[in-house]
Amino acid sequence: MSGADLLIIGGGPAGCAAAITARQSGLNVILIERQSFPRHRPGESLHPGIQPLFRQLGIEDKILAEAPLRYKGQWTEQGDNTTFQAFGEDDNGSWQGFQIPREQLDLCLIEQARLLGVDIRQPCRALEIVRDSGKVTGLSTTQGEILAQCIIDASGGRHWLAKQLNTGLTYLSRPLYARYGYVSINQASDCIEQPRFKVLTNEWQWLAQISERTIHWTRLFFDENTFIEDAKPTAPSDANKHTRAQRKINAPPTELAHLPGLGGIKGADVSWRKTKVPAGPGYYIVGDAAFVLDPTSSHGVLKALMSGIYAANLVAQVYKQKISDSVAAEIYDNWLTQWLEGDVNKLKAFYQNTLDVQSSD
Repeated sequence: MSGADLLIIGGGPAGCAAAITARQSGLNVILIERQSFPRHRPGESLHPGIQPLFRQLGIEDKILAEAPLRYKGQWTEQGDNTTFQAFGEDDNGSWQGFQIPREQLDLCLIEQARLLGVDIRQPCRALEIVRDSGKVTGLSTTQGEILAQCIIDASGGRHWLAKQLNTGLTYLSRPLYARYGYVSINQASDCIEQPRFKVLTNEWQWLAQISERTIHWTRLFFDENTFIEDAKPTAPSDANKHTRAQRKINAPPTELAHLPGLGGIKGADVSWRKTKVPAGPGYYIVGDAAFVLDPTSSHGVLKALMSGIYAANLVAQVYKQKISDSVAAEIYDNWLTQWLEGDVNKLKAFYQNTLDVQSSD
């Protein structure tokens, strides 16, 4: 048996951000990750606003040293309209986002956590929670029992801790599945200087060059029945409708069809959903484990880093007896809910406007 001030499930951006922040506050941290690295995840196009977080976590210089591709905004194509939305500029020039393959970002974050003294156990899988008088006090894992003052679940869209606690999820959309993949660049004319977001009939497409030789693409089907708040649908007709629609997406976007694919076409469940109780006695839930929206929100990694940092700061405040466990949980719940509601409202407005335009054509 081993123990720590904080035990974190998951070594992605949310888990590593929490681990780094907790170590910066002087806490002893154990992080378990069920997979060996590198893990291959969709390529990430990151907003310029993420750079201060890189700086806060101590990885800015390392990220910049890797010389990632930078971009100034994105093209949006809908019908006959094509517009470019720049991020903006200041006295130092244009603001630029980052194109960083996820395996590169994951390795950078977990190496920083290890450098700061986080005890990283990998591969190590959580099996079940340990409780004492109703409070989560540890985990049974494939490497034995680990006790901790607090646990942060950063396990991703599997929602491991919510399932263990049986607190449930709230679904804010019907089943929604994104298909994505990669193609290899053959010549200079294949390059995509700025990402493209294309809105088609009942589908959107995202194309972004994430490295010198690689383009990432994502496609997602939607219709007027997709964005209905409901419990997870159980009727086979509902699920099958979207499954059939997604199966039709079995190739890259047309303009990439001539390029050789890298790996196979993959899928991701991006149904809008949130855990009903994101914090409680002895635990916090962060990143995709807390809530999932489709990639149109453009906040995946930003949400992961910020929620991990926020939760770890609250853990440190409780540990130093500056606030109570219950007050910290309430603060986190309110903060997370406010963010979720803001993103959901923006996404609903986008999809409703898109469907209205398509129905009027």
